Amino acid sequence: MWLKSDSLIKSIIGCGLLVIAVCVSAQPLTVGVIGRSSTDGADITSYYEDVLRLALEKTRASHGDFIIQQRPFEASIDRVKAMLQSSSGVDVIWASVTPERLQKMRYIDVNLLHDLNNYRALLIRKSDLAKFQNIQSLAELRSLSTGNGSNWTDTRVMQANGFKVVTAVDFGLLVKMLTAKRFDFISRGMHEVGMDLAMFSAQNIAVVPNLVLKYSVPVSYGLFVRKGDELLAKRLEKGLAIAREDGSLDMLMEQTELFNVGRNLLAKHPKIIEIDNSVILQ
Repeated sequence: MWLKSDSLIKSIIGCGLLVIAVCVSAQPLTVGVIGRSSTDGADITSYYEDVLRLALEKTRASHGDFIIQQRPFEASIDRVKAMLQSSSGVDVIWASVTPERLQKMRYIDVNLLHDLNNYRALLIRKSDLAKFQNIQSLAELRSLSTGNGSNWTDTRVMQANGFKVVTAVDFGLLVKMLTAKRFDFISRGMHEVGMDLAMFSAQNIAVVPNLVLKYSVPVSYGLFVRKGDELLAKRLEKGLAIAREDGSLDMLMEQTELFNVGRNLLAKHPKIIEIDNSVILQ
């Protein structure tokens, strides 16, 4: 009888020690992201990181602690995607939703930008404001040249709509090319122009106040993780669902001041020219 009881007690103690050991050795979840291109607060990457942090924080009690680790800034979205897919220190990225990305990565369904991603502002030289004042159609705008990132989805849209497009990998270089009169404008998302004006305030650039482009087909902008990383995917989906339900996700976007330039531009009811973006949805 004693032998059985003694054996039972040892087993219980052993199980308890095992549980304690597992708890002690459990490490916080490390989530790698690409860091900001600017440290002066003018980079909307901070908003995407805040969304990620919100989702992880909402699931801290159920899933445990976490660490968001910033990797060195990469200008190329293709490079960032490759790092994600090859587990090279990047676990989450944020990008427009395209069929190609849905096929290669695991999409986390969250409307990060509402409709700001569906409208495009025109970033120009301040001295050219008068040139854009009377443009009323896509054909008239097409007579001007545009600069775009060599790996942006919007570059394919502009090319498919007959624009002469000058490309560069780095956005900072594009701004320099704009001011050097290599082309006439850069098409930018409404969520981006506040950041652009803040980061390049010394470059004498401006946003056309009376004209915007609108994609013919709405494009979502969300989070992506690696295919097969269901643990992280499910945690983010749960956390975002909680944040949507309690209103904290919408509040986070509303409080992001860098979006105000785009919001205010749309609120002034500018001339809207629709542009066919179906090429990126094929």
